Amino acid sequence: MCGLLYAFRQNGANASKTILKRFRHQKTRGLQGFGYISIDKGTVKEVKRFEEEASMIESLGKENANEILFHHRLPTGTPNFKDITHPIVVKNDLLKHNYYVIHNGIISNDEELKKEHEEIGFKYTTNLIKRVLYETANYQITDSEETLFNDSEAFAIDLALYLENKQEKIKSQGSIAFICLETTKKNHIRKIHYGHNIFNPLILEENRDMFVLKSEGHGKKLDADILLTMDYQTRKITENNVDIGIKPYGNFYNRQVGFYDEKEYSYEKEYSVRDNYWENLEQELEDLKKRREEIELELSRTNTSIMEGKLDSTDDDVIEFLSVSNIELEDINDSIDEIEKEMETQLEMDFS
Repeated sequence: MCGLLYAFRQNGANASKTILKRFRHQKTRGLQGFGYISIDKGTVKEVKRFEEEASMIESLGKENANEILFHHRLPTGTPNFKDITHPIVVKNDLLKHNYYVIHNGIISNDEELKKEHEEIGFKYTTNLIKRVLYETANYQITDSEETLFNDSEAFAIDLALYLENKQEKIKSQGSIAFICLETTKKNHIRKIHYGHNIFNPLILEENRDMFVLKSEGHGKKLDADILLTMDYQTRKITENNVDIGIKPYGNFYNRQVGFYDEKEYSYEKEYSVRDNYWENLEQELEDLKKRREEIELELSRTNTSIMEGKLDSTDDDVIEFLSVSNIELEDINDSIDEIEKEMETQLEMDFS
């Protein structure tokens, strides 16, 4: 189980606050790997990957992009390591474009797909060699060796081949919800593809100020087996009936348990490590309040300058500044309310 998020904010408003707010609503979908891409004027910037929640929150808090693609995961195909997190990047000379894919679900025929993909020239980037070693003071013996990989990469390549008409259907079998950025070879976004099948949800939250795709929360539940494609320049969306993931064979849900070792932890342990969790909430709350004070001060100075005739309230730059600042202020106040409620809930649980 994983969580998907994509946020586009109008008028240059900061998308990171939007992402973090919705992440808090669906964080139980995965806390063992994080990755995101910030988008600058239609160009994909570097993929940032994290193993720890605190590091991800700190990095996202420094972003000022108005468009972000974000993923958080509970691993199902491999243990959690930073290099295996989403977004999955698909680049190959066989393809006309590049693809950045985030996926929620489990692919049951991933081994079969991987073999097909490697035969036509794809190299998987999420390979992980698992070795069992016996070691003494003087030497090591390798008892066994196994290559693991992120099953989502099999779907990502499968999707890219389908989108470029190199195969007639999506061959992946299993549970699927996805968001995919299709870019030029220079990483300029051409299209955004998204959809899901009956096994995994995908929700659209949209108003005049923002367009958000997510795994949970309020909004419009998108119909299954509809491939939606947004033209990035016009923002026009087309719909096509597509089998998004053939009905899986076998009991693939057995793989949903994830991996837990010394480096990782179950949900129960995550929420029992209360000190770090509480410190993160307090720090996030402090940062939000500090930013709120900065915005309120900037708005106060701007309004004073308008009243004194130093600024023209009809000037486009002034209008845009006021709009962006008020949107961010609204987001911050919502986030502060949610964190304070979360902290109250934790205190009630402690004393109950």
